Amino acid sequence: MCLKAGASVAQQQMSNTMKYKGYVGSVEFSEADGIFCGRVMDIPDLISYEGATAKELVDDFHGAVDDYLSLCEEAGTKPERAFDTPHG
Repeated sequence: MCLKAGASVAQQQMSNTMKYKGYVGSVEFSEADGIFCGRVMDIPDLISYEGATAKELVDDFHGAVDDYLSLCEEAGTKPERAFDTPHG
């Protein structure tokens, strides 16, 4: 387990999800492929992402959500949301 300097194990919990602009994404590791991957959870549309490192995974997750929102705006459709939360 990786800890930030000065933090106890109780203060930091590893998570298998991440959040961006009101969307929750899963975090998984494919041992066979040697990559991190995931998908946006709790919406019917399929939004997936991957990365060779944790940073690449986060960056691709953010990019996938941004692309999805842009595509919805261009098409004039309302983006799917699991929760009615403001973008942030």
